[in-house]
Amino acid sequence: MYDTFKRYLETRSVHLKPRVSSPMSKRSPNLVKAASKKVERNPRCKVTKMATDLTMSKSTMGKLIKEDLKMKCYHLQCCLSLSEVMKLKRVDKAKVHSEKAEI
Repeated sequence: MYDTFKRYLETRSVHLKPRVSSPMSKRSPNLVKAASKKVERNPRCKVTKMATDLTMSKSTMGKLIKEDLKMKCYHLQCCLSLSEVMKLKRVDKAKVHSEKAEI
């Protein structure tokens, strides 16, 4: 109650004062442009590398890419590919196992 009365005496209103948030210094339009140019130049560049080049944290760089540039960060995953010889060996093994299962 005391705060409301004090606010009324100061502003002649009981409504809360508008709050001022801190500026987005690391996600300014100039840095967004610089990051987008870096991504256009080399899309395979790592987020941590770009963050150190632009002197910002990895999480801030990730937010910049995700929210401001509307892109997604991802890692390329390796997968095994079978050669023709390996495929034939697998088929042979499967036939042997299926014959053993029938006995």
